[in-house]
Amino acid sequence: MVVSIKRGGNVSNDKSEIAKLESKIAKLKLEIKSKDEKITELFNKLDINDEEFENEYFKFGKYKGRSFKYVSVNYPTYAAWIIGLQAPSEHFRNFLRFFYNWKLNEFNYI
Repeated sequence: MVVSIKRGGNVSNDKSEIAKLESKIAKLKLEIKSKDEKITELFNKLDINDEEFENEYFKFGKYKGRSFKYVSVNYPTYAAWIIGLQAPSEHFRNFLRFFYNWKLNEFNYI
């Protein structure tokens, strides 16, 4: 947001402009806080278990018989392809949960 204050006005107008700007800032801070709380709430609903899908294997498709971990390590772009699907199956969603959690853990060790 770009804000400009005109110079040369009287003091009461400047104070009025400052009050309006402070009010806008307060509203924006509330919006940000609200959105941060929503993001935290949604993240907490994910409830991802590290080991839940660790030994899971693909049951169909290009990587049938391969473990989720093998595909995550060797073909990480497969997750991007799955994300692009209109309505991925539950099995693909489970892979994405594993992939997401695996990547988070990988970054925690850096």
